[in-house]
Amino acid sequence: MEAYLSQLLTDLCARHGQFPPEPNMRSLAPDPHFPEAMTDSLAYLYGPRYSMSDLFDLEVEVFPPLEKLTEAQATNLAQAILDLWRSINIEADLPDDLPLHIAYPVLLQRWKGEPLSVV
Repeated sequence: MEAYLSQLLTDLCARHGQFPPEPNMRSLAPDPHFPEAMTDSLAYLYGPRYSMSDLFDLEVEVFPPLEKLTEAQATNLAQAILDLWRSINIEADLPDDLPLHIAYPVLLQRWKGEPLSVV
């Protein structure tokens, strides 16, 4: 299991900062007088949405279930997921005092959740 987790952590680190392609918001606002500052709002509202699996090219199934991990392993994986998300400006809203090994299954649920708009 240690070799697998080491490779998974390496894979997570390798994906840091890999933003999806930027959508062409001019197609949503073809008027040349449309304020450039509004294109981010258009991208958020009407741009493409990505699942975590699509964003990071990792299916949630590659993550071991909590029952097969030690507390330290779950903590390391949870921290790696949070670091990956932060690398493209996704922030998890977790209580400050929540231990990361307990947050791990919650993060995996989000990984499987609704697609995101990444602007």
